[in-house]
Amino acid sequence: MRLQALCLFLISARIIHVEAQTTTPTVSLLSGAIRLARDGVPSSSYSSGRVQVYGIAAANSASNRWGNICRFTSFGASEADVICHQLTYTGASSHSYAELDSFGNDNYTALLNDVSCSNDNYLMLFQCTVSTTVSTLCTAREDVSVTCYSTRIWDDPYNGMVRLSQGDYVNTGLLEVYCKGEWGTVCDDTFGAEEGTAVCRQLGYSSYYRYGHLTLVGSTEQPIWLNELNCVSGDRCLADCQRCPGSAVSTCVHAQDITITCYSPTASGSSNTIGLCKYNNNAVIIGATFGSVGGLIIIIIIIVLIIRDKERKGETHIRRDFKAWKARMRPRWLKVKLCCQKLKCKRRPRPPRAVPTHQPAPAAVELTNQSSPPQANPPAAAAQSAPPPAPPPAGQGVPPPYSSNYPYPEYPPQPYGAYPPPPGGAYPPAAGAYPPASYPPPGPSYPPGPGDDDMRKDEHFRKEEPPSYNANWSHPPTS
Repeated sequence: MRLQALCLFLISARIIHVEAQTTTPTVSLLSGAIRLARDGVPSSSYSSGRVQVYGIAAANSASNRWGNICRFTSFGASEADVICHQLTYTGASSHSYAELDSFGNDNYTALLNDVSCSNDNYLMLFQCTVSTTVSTLCTAREDVSVTCYSTRIWDDPYNGMVRLSQGDYVNTGLLEVYCKGEWGTVCDDTFGAEEGTAVCRQLGYSSYYRYGHLTLVGSTEQPIWLNELNCVSGDRCLADCQRCPGSAVSTCVHAQDITITCYSPTASGSSNTIGLCKYNNNAVIIGATFGSVGGLIIIIIIIVLIIRDKERKGETHIRRDFKAWKARMRPRWLKVKLCCQKLKCKRRPRPPRAVPTHQPAPAAVELTNQSSPPQANPPAAAAQSAPPPAPPPAGQGVPPPYSSNYPYPEYPPQPYGAYPPPPGGAYPPAAGAYPPASYPPPGPSYPPGPGDDDMRKDEHFRKEEPPSYNANWSHPPTS
């Protein structure tokens, strides 16, 4: 009895949960839906055609219908890209309007104009600014058309990417999520309003209209990736609630797969763009990578500490062995020492260390002009018979006295043999032979300048005056 009561309670709780998620809101489930038509016939398989959008308004309103978009006044490439994104294509290759395109006519009137998108990466048309006040200039010839690329947004998927499949429109269908290289479904356990809002925000819509209300189920070959989601009101991506697991869920069956319908009751969709949730997934990958690197660093540190500990233990063994060797060698050393003391062993004397001696430098020898000594045993008769030479006339044969008023005169160079040898070999020579009869006249006088005395002294030192004559010399003087 208790088991039956428990089963009845679970069934009733399940019925109440299903009724809660199928409550019908006060606006149309198609608010914000979009499609393409050719010759007035829409189809979800078209990638080009006349754009038809379902209006944004309350239920039973005149705008709660399908209508066209007027190209006035700002429709361009960015707006065409956003429309193709909502249709799950990667973008628009071109855009046009009814007067120029070849998509025929339809019976719908313009519902929106002044469509302006500030970001061409938006996922849904109502993320842009639109006006429901249609201008009188908007006729059937101004209805816009787009041609989208053939590639889908989910052709380049990432972990955590979501899409709606098998639905009549792009805003409704079976919820699928991409994990580990494969598309799978989501189990309805603990799936609620926060989880439905996060899914629709990731697709660019502002909220969800209904979930768990369609009879669509996933293929038996598809895995069930997520279960027991736990989202909060601020989540904008399903990956914010739960990441891709390591393996598929085995506690759910495909009869519990979630279906959902997203919508935007006003022109204020979410702020999501194409790559936003991909960035969140990359953040998870980066965090996991850093976590792996951190774990690897910790392992390396542990290995280094273990090796260091072993090295320290090895050093301890080495020290212990050295102490044991030292203890073994000590008795031998003592025996040698005692033997040397008994035999009075003498150590080999060391050679004396060479001490450098500093000797004083020899004193400088002052050079002075000294007269050469006379020859040994000079001929006295020649010395007595030689009369003293007569002094030369005034102004002739006498060099001018040294003066600082003018430079000392330079003697002109004389060729070798200019002066004949003295007659008879006697010294001093005859008058007029040596010194020369006349000297060059002295140069002009210049007033002394700074440093002249030192310069002339140096010059006088370099060019000495002829030695004065001494009557006692019997040989030529040496300079």
